[in-house]
Amino acid sequence: MSFWNIQAALLVFTAGFALFNEKWLRLPATIGIMLLATLTSLSLVALQQLGVDMATPVEQLLSQIHFDDTVLKGLIGFLMFSGGLSIDLQRLRNNALIIAILAVIGTVISTALVAASVYFSAHLFQFDLSLQDCLLFGALISPTDPIAVLSILRKVGAPLDLEMQIAGESLFNDGVGITLFLLFTHLRHNQLPVDLGSSLWLFFREALGGLFSGLLMALLVKRLLRGINNYRVIILIYFAVASGGFALARSLEISGALAMVAAGLVLGNPGRHYEGISSHDKRRVMLFWEVTDDLLNALLFMLLGMEFLLVFQLENLLPLLLVVPLVLSSRTGSILLSLLIMHPLQRFNPTRALIMTWGGLRGALAVALALSLPVSNNRHLIVAMTYAVVLFSVLVQGTSLKHLIDRMRHRLDF
Repeated sequence: MSFWNIQAALLVFTAGFALFNEKWLRLPATIGIMLLATLTSLSLVALQQLGVDMATPVEQLLSQIHFDDTVLKGLIGFLMFSGGLSIDLQRLRNNALIIAILAVIGTVISTALVAASVYFSAHLFQFDLSLQDCLLFGALISPTDPIAVLSILRKVGAPLDLEMQIAGESLFNDGVGITLFLLFTHLRHNQLPVDLGSSLWLFFREALGGLFSGLLMALLVKRLLRGINNYRVIILIYFAVASGGFALARSLEISGALAMVAAGLVLGNPGRHYEGISSHDKRRVMLFWEVTDDLLNALLFMLLGMEFLLVFQLENLLPLLLVVPLVLSSRTGSILLSLLIMHPLQRFNPTRALIMTWGGLRGALAVALALSLPVSNNRHLIVAMTYAVVLFSVLVQGTSLKHLIDRMRHRLDF
């Protein structure tokens, strides 16, 4: 099957899922599509367990997709840029310090807690996972997905500052998580010992270099777009930034993810580059990127589901059951420690901590990073654990978050 036939089949499935969700499920678009893609992949796994050979055609299909090039070096740029476009820059500034603590310190704490707990469990129950494997898993599973959560928060009328803190944290912890993931990948690939000084320098060079380059790109594009009154041209230019800007950042060995976050934030907010077009055309630009984000999310979940069919083994059922509470506990610990650090700035609210923990959905980024892992003895287990966490996140956390907020809303006073 050619690449274009694979792409066509995935797009048909995605469109069908979107239609089914809109007609019958009526869940937020991202959650609905992810849910149906997840159920489809589980059905394939069930057929495989019943003796129907589903693995061979799926393996032939996936062998034609180079995940590292397709996902880590391509799709992530569009996902990060799209996420940046959706955030209100002024409200982000008002919560900047709290978001920075949650996104940077919280993500590092979560990565460490996940890695430590999974590594301890691996030794206790004799799973085949090294410390480097656990660090990679901690980095890829710690970032959260803001898109689905935001739609729920807006529907129930959650406090605006809570909404922005969850969205801002999710946006920037994506970039931090990717930077940590690439750092651990670099150390693993080059067989380097974990040296704190060089690791910190590499982290800050990637992160600050990415943010600075994204800001420069956005300012240049804003200047070029002044006076342009054609939304089609703006969409094309934005598309070029998400593709070419991401590739440029990677070639400079700085964080392409954070570069796209910064570029999306600046370009997605009002400015002189928008003076020439109507509010209706501005909305068209944003709608294009909303659809792009939904499409990429669905495609990645379909790919993860097919990959899970190949890596699922009954003997790995125990680590898949253990990893969900381990990740949730690590998320709780990182939120509580971050709120403790923020205590001088903001009164501690246990309800907020609960909602931020339960609202930390895992989405396309975790999928993308897991799929991009190089083939190794432990890749199958890391992919399967990622699938288990994402599955719980979508099926349980995503569908129950609205009910939780409704019940706790009277306690969300600050």
